[in-house]
Amino acid sequence: MIDEGRAPTLDELANTLFVSRSHLCSAFSRETGQGIGHYARARRMERAKTMLVGCCFVAQVATRLG
Repeated sequence: MIDEGRAPTLDELANTLFVSRSHLCSAFSRETGQGIGHYARARRMERAKTMLVGCCFVAQVATRLG
């Protein structure tokens, strides 16, 4: 979804995993030591760096990754 320019919502993730939002957030934080939003932003930044090194223009990366 990140490559499509949008991050999944907490509800989408929870529904996909068949858990509640609160359970998802607490389990994710417990296992990774960070919140879902922080994790998603970090992955998006890593993807942007890769795309920029691969000769994409900043505007293209911004449009693609939101």
